[in-house]
Amino acid sequence: MSSWISALPILAALAVVTFGPGLLILLAAGARSRLAALACAPSLTFALLGSAGVIFEAVGVRWHLPTVIAWMLAWALLVVAGRWSILALRGRRLTLHTWTRVPLDPSGVPEGWSGGGAPGEPTGSVPALAGPRWLPATALLTTWLAMLAPVLPGSGPTVPIQSADSIYHYNQAWLIELTGNASMLNGNAGMFGMDGTSSFYPMVWHEIATLVSLGWDDVVPVTNTMILLVPLVYLVGVLYLVRVVLEEIRGAAWVALGACAFIPIFPMRLLMDTAVWPYALALAGCPAVAAWAVAQVRRCRWLWTRRRRLRAATSVLAIVPAAGGLLLTHPAALVIIGWPLAALAWTGLLLAAWRLSRSEDRHDRLLAAALVAVAVAVVLVVVAVVTLPGPLQTHFGRRPTRTWTHAWKKVVSALVLFYGGGGWTMRATQVAMGAACLAGAAVAMVRHRHRGVVVAWVACLPLIVSAMAPVPVLSALTGVFYNNPHRIKAMTAAPAVLLVTLALTSLAPVVDRVRRRGLRLRSDMLVPWRLAGPVQRFTETLPLPARAGAVLLLAGTLATAPALRHDVVGAFSPYNGHQRLVASPHELDMMRRLALLLPDDAYVVGDPVAGTAMLPFMADVRPVWMFAGQAESDADGLYLRAHLRDLHEDPHVCGILREHGIRYFYEDSSQFFNGVWLATLRPGLYDVDTSTGFRLLDAGGTARVWEITLCDTGA
Repeated sequence: MSSWISALPILAALAVVTFGPGLLILLAAGARSRLAALACAPSLTFALLGSAGVIFEAVGVRWHLPTVIAWMLAWALLVVAGRWSILALRGRRLTLHTWTRVPLDPSGVPEGWSGGGAPGEPTGSVPALAGPRWLPATALLTTWLAMLAPVLPGSGPTVPIQSADSIYHYNQAWLIELTGNASMLNGNAGMFGMDGTSSFYPMVWHEIATLVSLGWDDVVPVTNTMILLVPLVYLVGVLYLVRVVLEEIRGAAWVALGACAFIPIFPMRLLMDTAVWPYALALAGCPAVAAWAVAQVRRCRWLWTRRRRLRAATSVLAIVPAAGGLLLTHPAALVIIGWPLAALAWTGLLLAAWRLSRSEDRHDRLLAAALVAVAVAVVLVVVAVVTLPGPLQTHFGRRPTRTWTHAWKKVVSALVLFYGGGGWTMRATQVAMGAACLAGAAVAMVRHRHRGVVVAWVACLPLIVSAMAPVPVLSALTGVFYNNPHRIKAMTAAPAVLLVTLALTSLAPVVDRVRRRGLRLRSDMLVPWRLAGPVQRFTETLPLPARAGAVLLLAGTLATAPALRHDVVGAFSPYNGHQRLVASPHELDMMRRLALLLPDDAYVVGDPVAGTAMLPFMADVRPVWMFAGQAESDADGLYLRAHLRDLHEDPHVCGILREHGIRYFYEDSSQFFNGVWLATLRPGLYDVDTSTGFRLLDAGGTARVWEITLCDTGA
């Protein structure tokens, strides 16, 4: 765990890169709410980085820190100039002193504001954030550190995480360092074989890593440290979401932070167990953008009632850059954000139609019929987009075989956001969380407040079930999530946090009655008498919801730690026979030696899943394949995959090796990986006769690295 101390400068640099550019743009635009600006800053950073990668490649600009800094400053100056010019035309000239202050009306009184929590409005004093001034930062950092506590032991910044996905992300960052191309359109050219084939893939995660990395040997430490920052982005967003949605519930923010520990599937388990890091980064930014969308719609309504129509329209358009940033981080963000909000708007249409249909006014009834027609049209459009042939079938066309076997388990799994492992404590936590969500939904329906949270939560549950069982249209829609129910469960975490918070805060009157009846436990019964005074003074300073949140955080962290520890072991030190094992410790040591042993232009052939794909970020050596996938257009690569072992008899093999400058062979034994033997997938890379025509360079574990001399000219 002490090895992470050396990564603190990297963590600080990653925080600056992730929050800094977006915060700069928001301040340039006059954002007054500090919480909103901090929460929404990452999504704007993602928008700037994702667009820069595409534009830089198109105009021939290399991706590295100086050019990106210039890009950020140019956008900040553009926003400053635009805002200053527009307000100057209206007769209001801004200065540094008045840049983020609430403007005064002609009578000298500060202008009114909607109070919805939009970034352009003051934070104000809301019951959800009630407490001492130091409490928000303290609660946020405490929750973040508690989430990280089970992860730090047994892991380290320099130990590569082993899985097909993690190897891809390490190599993508390495490739950007090498080529200077961070475009999501073709930045992965060369990862799938020798013909330079590329495919679309979001690059924001890798772009952030390369801006902090100082070279190829920093790829692993920076990427591993970036994993620790994702929960902080998520927690700041949850804090802002509670401030916007549950603003009138006293201390709701502190209960919500504690409740995050009771929903372990996101962010920590998804980060550790699956290595879907770009998806997790986009998902971490979703609570803040969802809160921003709700707040801006409220602000739009408020401006519209005051006949400030142009500002009302621009307030809604302000959501676009943030949502676009999440979309550039991972395309699934369109569904993560859009699906719950669309469900909310759709149910709002039906509710409005139902109310109008009860009117005796004929005009109202016609309007109700029109609203119903719009709702039906929306459903038909969604069905058409998901099912009809077209380019979107790249995502929606992933349709593995599903059945309704054990249907009740699949429904319960969706309700409790089930994720395997952890023993009875994890199962008890999941059941308690599911029960709390149901209780929170009941509270919202009884109070006739926050029913939108219930709609958002309920909208996610059918998607989870549809990833496990055949449901028309919805099962195709889950193709955006690669039909993985755990990804959709992670998407459900934010609304589940709100429902758990609703359920627990509804108990506040009961707790107050208990305290008034004198049944409160005295602190001197729980702590030594010497500490009773300080503890009592501290608890009197700390609001009751904050104390409840601390208890939730402690209980949830302890209950879910065993499962998370198991995930950490599988990620950082998989044992022999583990499905994620790619390279043993001895093999990793050999890779590090290859950085000094092989020439700079070395080109290595071998099974990517048997260790060869780890050579770029472990030894700065380029293999033929950097990922388990392979381009079907790479004829030479496909031939080697099937016939490399025939090089003694097949002259075409040597011809391919000479043509591409491949002089090194990475040999390893076939192993069982993700349910299949590697020799079955790539038979030509196994059972190669190395007794003649090969020179052994190094060995580690079951792996050997050979120099191929058989194909030398004249041999």
